[in-house]
Amino acid sequence: MQVRGLVIAGVLAAFVASTTSVAAQDAAVPGRAAEELETQDLRRNASQGNAEAQFQLGVLYAHGRGVVRDDAEAIRWYRKAADQDHAGAQYNLGVMYDSGLGVTQDDTQAAHWYRKAADQGDSGAQFNLGVMYASGTGLAGDDTQAVQWYRKAAEQGHAGGQFNLGSMYAVAPGWPRGDGAQSRIMGVP
Repeated sequence: MQVRGLVIAGVLAAFVASTTSVAAQDAAVPGRAAEELETQDLRRNASQGNAEAQFQLGVLYAHGRGVVRDDAEAIRWYRKAADQDHAGAQYNLGVMYDSGLGVTQDDTQAAHWYRKAADQGDSGAQFNLGVMYASGTGLAGDDTQAVQWYRKAAEQGHAGGQFNLGSMYAVAPGWPRGDGAQSRIMGVP
């Protein structure tokens, strides 16, 4: 009798789980509708030249959120926003060129877009530009420039910038350290 009771309990549990699953799916439909409306609003604003909407639409395409993932379409929207000096779009274009997503991989173009974003204070772009200078990828290798860009990223709390700046100082003890800024950046009193 106990086995039969367990089987019946198991069937009931499976039934409850399946009806819960259907209810969860039904609840998700309004969420999808809201997501579609949000995407439509972004499209409208992006088409009207809103740089932030263009950037956000690029993000949706790059990640396949609410739309079919399409790197080429992401590039198109990022470029529209980047041409309006949107630092996030410039950084993301740099990443796309760096990785060859939606475009032919091109270190020179990656450096170009990272530089535009870095000049606007984007710490990720500053870090990536430092890496490119340190390795001579996409532009002429230049340790002085690498240190400059790592420092800018580090001063904004970018962990990679802090680490690489500390590493540069560790392997080249002759680097000028200025007024103790590197100690503050590295969290050393």
